[in-house]
Amino acid sequence: MRRRKSEREKEQGLGVREQGHHQALTTILLVEDDKFVREATCQALCSAGFRVLTSNNAGEAVQMFRTFSSPCDVLITDIVLPDRRGGELAKQLLILSPALKIIYVSGYPEGTVQGRTDEGGHLCYLQKPFSVEVLLERIRQVRGKDSARDAQSAITPACGKP
Repeated sequence: MRRRKSEREKEQGLGVREQGHHQALTTILLVEDDKFVREATCQALCSAGFRVLTSNNAGEAVQMFRTFSSPCDVLITDIVLPDRRGGELAKQLLILSPALKIIYVSGYPEGTVQGRTDEGGHLCYLQKPFSVEVLLERIRQVRGKDSARDAQSAITPACGKP
């Protein structure tokens, strides 16, 4: 007798990870083609209590974004992906979810990546390599004060530099 997959099992098949059995307050879509960077970043985010969807390319990320059972709050994407640029991915996902917060990551210096930062807190840039602490700070910054997780924090929504 075949058993129907639960939503959680389906989501796990999509590359969804979270630490423990608690309900994560923030869902992050992490798009990174470097397997080591993707896995290390995912582990750090899961350990910090986030629900994380992972993808190694933009096409797969769009599919996950559309089919995941709850909305994504933050997109963390490499700027250079195998099938398109991170900025193109972000534009496509922003059409589907205008409230999506964006963090671009790249090994290239920020000055070479034009138009990637926004003082309104909608998106920001993070240069590789980065520490877990800086990544978590960026997430808090783009999520702003509307996040229940950060409600007691005095962090402003603007994306500052470390």
